Amino acid sequence: MRGNLGATDQTATIGPKASETARELLSIAESMLGGRLSQAGIRPQEEAVRQYILTQYPLLGRAPTRQEIVAALGLRSADELQRILERLHSIDSLYLDNASREIRLAYPFSTVPTKHVVRFPDWDEAKPVYAQCAVDALGIPFMVGHNASIGSSCAHCGGPIAIEVLDGAIVAYQPAETVVWVGTSRSDHAATSCCPTMNFFCSSPHVQAWRQPQPDPTGHELNLGEALYLAKGIFEDLLKVHSRTELSTRTRPQSHDQR
Repeated sequence: MRGNLGATDQTATIGPKASETARELLSIAESMLGGRLSQAGIRPQEEAVRQYILTQYPLLGRAPTRQEIVAALGLRSADELQRILERLHSIDSLYLDNASREIRLAYPFSTVPTKHVVRFPDWDEAKPVYAQCAVDALGIPFMVGHNASIGSSCAHCGGPIAIEVLDGAIVAYQPAETVVWVGTSRSDHAATSCCPTMNFFCSSPHVQAWRQPQPDPTGHELNLGEALYLAKGIFEDLLKVHSRTELSTRTRPQSHDQR
């Protein structure tokens, strides 16, 4: 797993910027995650599994195993859990490997290594995690309530990109012209359609160079403030309970929120 890329060269604080484009993209995204959970009528037991998986990712640095989930939540069997996982997969709350049916990712986290690594400098119990895409990486600190150091790379040239998120704002970043491309083409699961096109770039010219050979380059270029607004809107409330049954606090990570 890639480490922190070191000191960044930009120190002007960037907060979430609610531009018209960012608001439009958030409206689209809400139908994919939080909105979809509500519309699907997620059951209390399914919600308990969803919450447990998300809260364990930063504590373990990976998805919990089937055995860990069954034991922690007191489920009757691995078969019962698998039925729940398949249901969560069907509503795109998480994504199961096509062959093994193991948890491949649970937005915003990925079990499979990606170019986006998130670390938590103020959270001693947490381990580094992989984010599924650039927007997911920016959203993780809002979801877990902790500051974060993001290490990634330009999707065009591979150059290193580093971003520090403190108290809900970007306080340092490099390179100076870093932007985010958010693809909007969606088919089936977000993980296999729009997520691969949501990336950091070290400059706008590199976005344009990357887009030229893409089969479907539909989407929007966002500055870091706009991308932060989108990420916050998608993920800040994703750990709120989406069913009528409250969950045990044992499934939640301890709060180290410094905001």
